[in-house]
Amino acid sequence: MIFHNLKKQIKLTLRDKNYFIFTLIFPVALIFVLGNLLSGSFNQDTSAHLQIVYTQDGSSQLGQAFEQFAKAAGSKNVTFTAEKNEATGKKKVQKGKATAFVSTENEELTVVTNYPETVEKAMLDSYIGAFSSEYSFIKGTAKIDSSQIEKAVERVKLPKGAIKTEKASTSDNVSSFEYYAIAMISMTMMMGLVYGINSYRAEKLRNTIVRLETAPVRKTQILFGNFFGELTVQVLALIILMLVSQFVFGVQWGKYAIFIFAVFLSLGIFSVFLGMALDIFSNGNPAIAGASTIIVNIFAFIGGAYFPMISPTIQKFSPIGWANISSREILYNHDLSAMTIPITMNLGMTLILLLLVLFVQKRRRA
Repeated sequence: MIFHNLKKQIKLTLRDKNYFIFTLIFPVALIFVLGNLLSGSFNQDTSAHLQIVYTQDGSSQLGQAFEQFAKAAGSKNVTFTAEKNEATGKKKVQKGKATAFVSTENEELTVVTNYPETVEKAMLDSYIGAFSSEYSFIKGTAKIDSSQIEKAVERVKLPKGAIKTEKASTSDNVSSFEYYAIAMISMTMMMGLVYGINSYRAEKLRNTIVRLETAPVRKTQILFGNFFGELTVQVLALIILMLVSQFVFGVQWGKYAIFIFAVFLSLGIFSVFLGMALDIFSNGNPAIAGASTIIVNIFAFIGGAYFPMISPTIQKFSPIGWANISSREILYNHDLSAMTIPITMNLGMTLILLLLVLFVQKRRRA
């Protein structure tokens, strides 16, 4: 009976044109429009201040020379900060606390930066280029040991291919299309609230609810059949949106796709069951169905789905915000622990709602 209800629910939902409009067409259109209109707020190339972090490597000639250069080249627009730990330096770049990290390990200059295509990168290139020139090495080495100038010039003069520039991905430096792809997928999963509420209302509108309730099947079978049916179409939408985001808007989910999928799926599970629970608790009150889209949009606004300026603290008050923050942390900072909170919260609240629904249905039968 559960499978029969599941199959029936999938067919009914896929026949509804509103499903395709609000679950597929609307999110893709919003990603395209908002991604283009607000791209400037994600890529601001105004006058920049460089904060360059470098490793203190006194054991190599290159490290000594760069440290001397850093002390001499600092200005009001450029700040050099020494770090003993390479991991700490790269972490600062990932978190947006530094423009670049410079390593002089193994007599090779490596630059890690978040700005490979912007004004900051051009400024950074100028400083690295100046350091790599013969004059900068002579000046830096002279302050270390003037008797070794000639030898040092030959030893530390950099070949053209010695400087490597890498891009450090971070959740604080995403493109507008990446931001809104994640946000719109989260909002679409939250739309499961609307479909969850309508899963029983559709039976009433077709006047089949009486036949369903008088059939020799348990209410839990009807409940789970409807739930898994609605969840299946949500999963279908999730797969399509993630594929469109990657191949149309350039969001590279990569090897983290399965983890981000799990976060979105947990949100879909919670939203669908929340909708069904609200319909059961209100005994099919039409006002709940009318308010469902408003509830979703409030969660979307608080969760930062429309505007990136929303504080991360405020976003945490919305299930959409949990999914947005977690997905960005996983995708750009590679922090798999970020999936723990949203998945635990979504599944935990779903379990609580399930127990409450079973309790209410038992009371009504009594």
